Amino acid sequence: MVMRTLLLFMFLVCMFERTLQEVEECGTLNNVNGPVWNVIVYREVKNNGLELTCLGTAIKHNIFITAAHCLCDQSGKVKHEEFYVSTGEMNRFTERDNTNLQKVDKGNIFINNAFRGDLKRGDMAVVRLQSNFKSGKLAPLCIDWDNTRPLLLDGETLKQSIWQNGNVKVTDVSYVDYEHCQYVASNSFRKSLASDKICAMSSKDITGQIRDGAALIYSMHDQWYIRGVASTHDPDKTNLVIYSDIIFYLNWLADICVRL
Repeated sequence: MVMRTLLLFMFLVCMFERTLQEVEECGTLNNVNGPVWNVIVYREVKNNGLELTCLGTAIKHNIFITAAHCLCDQSGKVKHEEFYVSTGEMNRFTERDNTNLQKVDKGNIFINNAFRGDLKRGDMAVVRLQSNFKSGKLAPLCIDWDNTRPLLLDGETLKQSIWQNGNVKVTDVSYVDYEHCQYVASNSFRKSLASDKICAMSSKDITGQIRDGAALIYSMHDQWYIRGVASTHDPDKTNLVIYSDIIFYLNWLADICVRL
């Protein structure tokens, strides 16, 4: 009886969080090419400097999703160095005088329990900040909690964030279904294609512009949703990227929302 009551409580709290996300409004973008959902993740380096390490995606005004390996070492544990985040445009990302810069509390980093330090499974992390992101232009993306979107079709156009000339930009990519992805991927890259992954390919040369943790996004009913989190790209075919598929992590994300 106690367990049943606890499960019911967790379900109601999670449903409240989902409703709250809708009330707060998610995925409403005036211009999808102005990537106001993006979070820039830095790690602290020598001499008090900052180095861009990954991108992330805001799903609430104080919560973002990124790739687990951006924050963890090869053992799957959170790295010792400090992490900072920023939103909004930033041309010189190593400077600490950025007014949108915020420190990450490591106690508020949640790593998927399937992650073991490699890229095969569980390469997803949720981070909660102590306060809301400082940029007033931030627009969190939605999560399709009920998985209502039709299946992706091979060649379907989606969008991905990239790092270009010191700022986050958006580019079109084409969804590549699992079998097609295995066919076009290099031999060394195929081992990263676990069952929780999806693929997309850009028609442009985006060498050096791909950042792990970036979002793969799509539009549905005039709102924008996150579908994948960039895990890695094929070193031999730099326009082919694999993502951790949000659909595989809905239950885990729902569980996280209870704790946050």
